[in-house]
Amino acid sequence: MSIISSWDSITIDQFQEIFLSKPEDFNTYDEYNIFLVSVLQNISIDEVEEMELEEYNKQIRALGFLKNIPKINPSQSVYTTAGQLYLIDNLEGVTIGEFIDLENLVTTEMGHIKNIKTILSILYRRKLENINPILYVDDFEQYGNWIFHRQDLFDNIKVKDVYGVINMYTTFRSKIFDAYSGLFSEEVYEEEKEGYRTKREKTNEENKNKKWGWNIILLQLAQNDVLKIEQVTKLPLIQGLNTLAMIKELNIQL
Repeated sequence: MSIISSWDSITIDQFQEIFLSKPEDFNTYDEYNIFLVSVLQNISIDEVEEMELEEYNKQIRALGFLKNIPKINPSQSVYTTAGQLYLIDNLEGVTIGEFIDLENLVTTEMGHIKNIKTILSILYRRKLENINPILYVDDFEQYGNWIFHRQDLFDNIKVKDVYGVINMYTTFRSKIFDAYSGLFSEEVYEEEKEGYRTKREKTNEENKNKKWGWNIILLQLAQNDVLKIEQVTKLPLIQGLNTLAMIKELNIQL
């Protein structure tokens, strides 16, 4: 039996199975190690327990690579059972709806692991072929309600080829929250006194705003018309945030 000592052959399915389980979920640490070997080798627990001791110890010694999740740049395309899908790597072009969906998926507990297939189905898409590729670049298909339907396409994709999208997205979101900190500020301060600002407890109103944050943003851009919210989700993210920043800075009443 081969020794698995790198991410080269590990699929998204295996990655999720491993990292959604914790040592404390098992009676002993040895049980946890047996589980890891069974997942990586795609064999039953019984088969692992029947291994020769020397072979088993080799497998355990090779598990060290699991401590370092691959952070290489993601592949520009992946081949799935439904065909080739291509990475949207220019995140500045995403819509408000896409960004909100990605935020909801990434920021939940263990979200980057639990929801990685759905995240991948948002960021990897079909390309629409143009009649004249010399004059026009290929367009990605429009965002749709198919993200959960497509997530199983990534079951057997190698994790080393695509996990980099998590770092790509978190880097992008950090830039967005820094650039528009006035819209997303988490810190609340008292009035500056003698050159110092002191934090204070958030009011009920501020806590409500945090709870309903994205809904408030969508409603503002829809000019308080809930029937227009779906249209707002299709706006380019940067355009929407620039509009909100202008509304706030100029104190425009909608």
